[in-house]
Amino acid sequence: VNARPTFPALSPADIDFTPSFTGGASTLLFKWDGGSYDGAAATTTLNYEVAGATRSLDVDGSGFRIFVPPFPTRFLLAPHQGSPLMGHSLRPAYKVWPGDSSPKHGVFLSATASSGAAVLSYGSTYYFRVQTIDAGLMRSTWSGQVTHYLLDPCATRRSVASGPWSSPATWDWGEVPTQCSAVIVTTGTQVTVDITTATASTTTVYGKLAFSLTQNSSLTLVAGSLTVAQAATLELGTEAGPIGPGVSAALVLASGTFGGQYGLIVEPGGRFFTRGASKNPWGYASASIGAGALTLSIPAADAALWAVGDEIVIGPTDGVGLGSAERRVLTSVAGTDPLTLGWTGGVAARVLTPDTPIAVGNLTRNVLLRSSGTIVNGPGHNSAYVLIRSTGAADAALTYTEFAFLGVNSGTRRGLQVLGGALPGRAEISSCSIREGYWGVEVTSAVAVKLERNVIAGNNLSGLALYLMSDGARVTRNLLVKNGSYGADIDAAPNGIINGNVVAANANDGFRNANSS
Repeated sequence: VNARPTFPALSPADIDFTPSFTGGASTLLFKWDGGSYDGAAATTTLNYEVAGATRSLDVDGSGFRIFVPPFPTRFLLAPHQGSPLMGHSLRPAYKVWPGDSSPKHGVFLSATASSGAAVLSYGSTYYFRVQTIDAGLMRSTWSGQVTHYLLDPCATRRSVASGPWSSPATWDWGEVPTQCSAVIVTTGTQVTVDITTATASTTTVYGKLAFSLTQNSSLTLVAGSLTVAQAATLELGTEAGPIGPGVSAALVLASGTFGGQYGLIVEPGGRFFTRGASKNPWGYASASIGAGALTLSIPAADAALWAVGDEIVIGPTDGVGLGSAERRVLTSVAGTDPLTLGWTGGVAARVLTPDTPIAVGNLTRNVLLRSSGTIVNGPGHNSAYVLIRSTGAADAALTYTEFAFLGVNSGTRRGLQVLGGALPGRAEISSCSIREGYWGVEVTSAVAVKLERNVIAGNNLSGLALYLMSDGARVTRNLLVKNGSYGADIDAAPNGIINGNVVAANANDGFRNANSS
């Protein structure tokens, strides 16, 4: 006697959804365990009828017949009552699917037309049942029904609990953000970026968005800005909890169809902190550098935490203009004290005397904030910007961080910008690298801004601009080198302290000072 087979036990975990951002295609994978559903018969000898629809698949009292779902709906995989020998039954693929460790049966449905599948529709619930058919054509009853709601991959994600970015439990739909989904970090929650593949579109922070202190992490914005609202916080490390050596964090702002289309905006009352490893930002070579040299010597303290792969800029001892400073990537760091730094590609000679020190700056940090677009001026400009409107003395502290490719020739979007207004803007920027922006740092109508021990290099125009009643700025021990206009441009900025800076190899004057004291 041919005993009736049994149907597979199904669960929501049997359904995987994989969106694709090339051509709008998406795939729904429905699969189930390759168990024994007919005594000792091998699962690969069985046939399976699969029914799928966008309405509930109700069965009659016998359990063998599915009612046609009411209109409007359609079968995606219509059940057939004919013989599998006549080609009316599916034998789903039996293999180890991605993410599984053992073989399972499965069928695909795609957002593009494919064999046996209809086009998927976001915002719809999909219903599935399975029936087993053995070699003697005996059928099981239909399995229990399993459902899957097909979330639009671009639907807005809101944090519903504090937790890692990578955890579905952090987000309202139970799915992590995608590159086209807007993100809202809600009040009272902290979302921690804990992976290097995090991505989102327009992102607004009302709670706290932080980056992991123990795992490498990166968040890339696509076609949207990041806004830190009043009383909200963005942290890539803090003074109390830095992102230390051996760990990296990156925030990559969106490239635009034009420069300044997207950016990072810290609204008044918002808080913005960055704190990387305590890498010494710049120092002085301890000996002259010969023509064509591939190494230099530097005191160990001046090059603390410098490493192979870091990019350095070597200031001149004579000559003028951008070409008198040179940039190289370190290929070796040897010795104890002094250290010997090595690179490929010889440099011009530099003679060390008491009057001609050789400044050497490090442009690399383990905490990075950059624009995805790298064109800050001219045709095709596509760079993002950073605008800090913070008003509290401790609301913006940026330390040991690399800023790159920021700004465009547009009012409040010219680079890393601190902007006052009805209330004064404040910020402290120290031991950072600020490079390849339109302007390096611009401070406008702000109060008591501190810029200390930064390396500001390779920007399209001035490295530093203090404008329009930026009162009480403290600019000390910065290296401003190889910028496309002035090293520092200071206009109508009273009561400032400027001390101990090294300014060299800029296209125009090192310092321009107008109407300031």
